[in-house]
Order: sequence, then structure tokens, then C-alpha cells
Amino acid sequence: MAALGRSENGRIRVGIYSSIASGFLAELLRSFGEQHNHVQIELIDGNPEEHVAAIRGLKLDVAFLTGTRTWQDCDSALMWSEGVFVVLPERHELAIRTAVDWRELSGEAFMVSETAPGQEIYDYLVRKLADLLISTRN
Repeated sequence: MAALGRSENGRIRVGIYSSIASGFLAELLRSFGEQHNHVQIELIDGNPEEHVAAIRGLKLDVAFLTGTRTWQDCDSALMWSEGVFVVLPERHELAIRTAVDWRELSGEAFMVSETAPGQEIYDYLVRKLADLLISTRN
């Protein structure tokens, strides 16, 4: 029983969103698997709303979500952050740059997916560009 309580045996059900399943998260899960080789890691792909519902229904043990939204009746912690990448047409004047400042994007049009994590990305863009607008007015 003590081994189960310490997650040394058994199974852990992990909700992921496939677009963040590489990099840091892949390394974290690999490291956990090496340290707890008697624990079966079951990965479940889905969007944040599905994962939160599964957490609340005790069908998932943990979920990795994008964004900074708070979820009622759930505990959360920031695990890592990643850079934002901009994709531009080949002939765009900023396309040759290795880094672009937010100010340089203020007049550009953005395309954001309607599916997850699209809403979180949209909210992030709006927040960043609104902050830029406010800072230029002051």
C-alpha cells in the first residue's frame, strides 16, 4: 500500500495535448518512467476542457494544459514556458530576422486555430498586443 501511495507501482493516467508532447514534457515523462519503472504511464490525448472534466471525474491523475487559465476545483502549477514563434511569408520584411519584437507585429494580421489550444493562443496575443498599445500611449 505504501508503494502505491508513493506511485511506485500501478498506473498513472496523464492527459496531454499532442502539440506539447515533445521537448520538456517528453523528457519529464521519460525521466519519471525511468525512476518509477513499475508504474505504467497511460497518455490520453485531448483538449483542456476534456482533460479537466476527466480530472474532476477521477478518470485522469494529472493533465498538462496550455495557457494560464484557472480551473475551478482543480489545483495547477506552472511547469515551464515556451517561446512564441511567428510564421511569415518568405518575402515579408521581417522573415529574415531571427527574433522579432512585439512592436514590429502590431500592424500584422494573425491566424489562430479555433481548436485547442487556439483560444489560449488568441487570448495571449490579445493580451500582449493590448499591453503594447497601453505602453505606447503612456
